[in-house]
Amino acid sequence: MKGVKNVDIDNTNKTATVVFDAASGLSPNDLVAVFEGTKFSAKVEG
Repeated sequence: MKGVKNVDIDNTNKTATVVFDAASGLSPNDLVAVFEGTKFSAKVEG
């Protein structure tokens, strides 16, 4: 996805962290995602 710097998936803890590039103008609220059985978080860096 354009504007996403990194997606870190932790299979042990069942978490996925999406890191946005602040220069893209995206915010975590712009990402609509469903990870079944996964806790989801997003943050902006840059």
